[in-house]
Amino acid sequence: MRLKHSFGIIALNAERTITLCLAGIYAAAHEIIVVEGQAGPEAAFMADADGGSLDSTVNQILAFDDPQRKILLVRGRWRDKTEMSNEY
Repeated sequence: MRLKHSFGIIALNAERTITLCLAGIYAAAHEIIVVEGQAGPEAAFMADADGGSLDSTVNQILAFDDPQRKILLVRGRWRDKTEMSNEY
């Protein structure tokens, strides 16, 4: 029996590392969920008007070679991140 591994990545302005990160886990992954976006009002200065990365992070994720369609990109603002994190 082959185990299925799911990976989660939280990214904001990660253009220098996101491709290497995806490449490093792709072969072992069953699925990769990339959450991209602003983590709250304290991070607003690092995000665009929609709460996303200011750099090419999203373009690099979308351009990553994903023939098995393992990568799911979730984008948005996470205004209740602290409260959501504390639930776990």
